[in-house]
Amino acid sequence: MSSDYRTLGHPILFQTLRKYPPTSFIHRECSEEYTLPETGLVIEQGTPIIVAQHGLHWHEKYFSNPEMFDPERFSDLNKHKIISGSYLPFGDGPRNCIGELFGLITSKMGIVEVIRNFQVVRNQQTREPIIFTTFPILQAKGGIPVTFRSL
Repeated sequence: MSSDYRTLGHPILFQTLRKYPPTSFIHRECSEEYTLPETGLVIEQGTPIIVAQHGLHWHEKYFSNPEMFDPERFSDLNKHKIISGSYLPFGDGPRNCIGELFGLITSKMGIVEVIRNFQVVRNQQTREPIIFTTFPILQAKGGIPVTFRSL
């Protein structure tokens, strides 16, 4: 069970968070003057910085075929290929989300309980394509109606 947990649980959850990060933006403040090497643009100390997670996570420069759901991106075999700073569902560095570990563990526990006890199927109210809204967090507009069938 523990090897399945490591090889399947993390990549599937991490890939889901890449495609559908819980927050839309990361807000920071530039701590020291920085010059962007590609353009020479100077970002002054104190400048507000906003990183759009969806734009980063869906950029082909960082994730090939970004629209594809591919948990193998996060497998032990491939995770070293992820460019540092390109995957930020919980932020990064000393100011990353304090609830990251709690969120990951409770998400996995919830998913395990659901798939252990139910078959989850689409129903007539399930919309396709799913329309997302980002206020206050990323969520499906109108929810995602499904039917739970006891196993």
